[in-house]
Amino acid sequence: MPALERRDAIETLTRAVQGMSPDDLLDFHNELFPAEPESELDPKDGVAAVRKKVTDYLGRGLEIEEILDL
Repeated sequence: MPALERRDAIETLTRAVQGMSPDDLLDFHNELFPAEPESELDPKDGVAAVRKKVTDYLGRGLEIEEILDL
């Protein structure tokens, strides 16, 4: 039996993304989007844009394998 339901795991990941440092967010983004890696984030707009891209992606749902990988 899973320790967390899929929905709860996605919510936990989404909350974690909101508190990530720019470096951690960059790593997380590159893990989710290996075909579109970012090398650095513009402190002015880049962090917010990548955070939104990641949370939007998480909001669409993830497969169990993706959750386990993250």
